[in-house]
Amino acid sequence: MYEVIDTGSMTELTHQSRFVVIPDVQPETGALALFAVGNPSQERYIIGRWFPGIGGYDWIWQPSQVIRVTKNVVLRIIGLILPVGVDLCFCWNLLTS
Repeated sequence: MYEVIDTGSMTELTHQSRFVVIPDVQPETGALALFAVGNPSQERYIIGRWFPGIGGYDWIWQPSQVIRVTKNVVLRIIGLILPVGVDLCFCWNLLTS
């Protein structure tokens, strides 16, 4: 489990919010997850909601954009995101890979 601080501006998390990433968990459709895109030497990280297999493509949703994952893109799902310090009750269905 990793604790991370969000420094991006395109996510639904508040800027500078902390969250925990649970690695090696396949997120369910619509789950908030951390992704790595690109070759290992040039990876970029994306926080978004996972929508696999819609219209023949996998998708990552962010509040300001929708990203279609094409077959030529190297995409790695790092893990499921759990916000830290939020006073809400979360119901998470974890799928083991």
